[in-house]
Amino acid sequence: MNTKETPVFVGGFAASDGYVNVHSYDKKTGAFVGSHEAHVAKGTGLPAQSTLIAPPDFVPAKIAVFNADSQEWAMVDDLRGSVVYHKETVAPHVIEEIGSLPDHLTTVQPPNPHVDWDGEGWAHNEEKATLTRTREREAEKCALLSEAEAVIQINHWSDKLHLGLLDNEQKLQFIEWLNYMDAIRKLKLNADDYTLPTKPGIPNDD
Repeated sequence: MNTKETPVFVGGFAASDGYVNVHSYDKKTGAFVGSHEAHVAKGTGLPAQSTLIAPPDFVPAKIAVFNADSQEWAMVDDLRGSVVYHKETVAPHVIEEIGSLPDHLTTVQPPNPHVDWDGEGWAHNEEKATLTRTREREAEKCALLSEAEAVIQINHWSDKLHLGLLDNEQKLQFIEWLNYMDAIRKLKLNADDYTLPTKPGIPNDD
């Protein structure tokens, strides 16, 4: 019956042909890749980036890393694929490399963009919240004014008014939209009672 012999290694080379269980690691990082049985011919060494030393048992959020110089495994943080957040910009970032989390990043998700890192967690920043709210409202006002101007242009109310071609109903519609635009312009972006005016009805094409 054929049996698989385990060779003895002398000076890093096999003294005979045989099979060994090797543990492979990444060439660049030393991170554990996997274990497999390998055939070793007499006078040859182990496959590249492999060792006979078994890695430590699996630990969540950790990975075994082999040090070829010391011939030892060490458990290193492995957050690859995790979403973390920049403590200054609050921007999300996906971890792509093994190792400890840099000091400028945190795994704690911010509740919203209007926060600052206070050393222990996220703290609300009213100045950021006000700035964001102001920008959003300014963009909203611009969009509504552009929409109103488009309605006026499509219906040619200004041209018809100058030519005396507006009937009473059209005049009322024109005035409604002008008043609506005026109300939008008067909105104070930082007001606590910021409320959009009611939009007039869209005129029929007939």
